[in-house]
Amino acid sequence: MLKTDILAPGVLKIVAPETLYADDFLALAPQVDAIVKDYGEIRLLIDASSLRGWDSLAALEKHALFVKATRTRWCGSRSSRGTTGNTGWWAP
Repeated sequence: MLKTDILAPGVLKIVAPETLYADDFLALAPQVDAIVKDYGEIRLLIDASSLRGWDSLAALEKHALFVKATRTRWCGSRSSRGTTGNTGWWAP
C-alpha cells in the first residue's frame, strides 16, 4: 500500500512499498485529491527506496495510466517533483 505524509503545506511525500499492486492506485487517488483540494497544486516527493517492482504487468499498466491521468491535475504543468529510489533493482 502506498503511504502519504504531508511534509509542509502543499508538499506531499508518497512512500512506495516493496511491491506495487494495481489496487494501490485506487486507494491513493482519493487521499491526494483531498490534499489538493486543501492546498491547490502540490509538490511531490516520491520515496521508492523499498520498491522492488510491480506485482504484475497489469499493475505496471495501472501505474502508468494513473500517473498520466493525475500528474497535471495534482501538480500543474510547472511543478516540483522528486523521486528517491533503490538503484539496485534496475542495475545490470
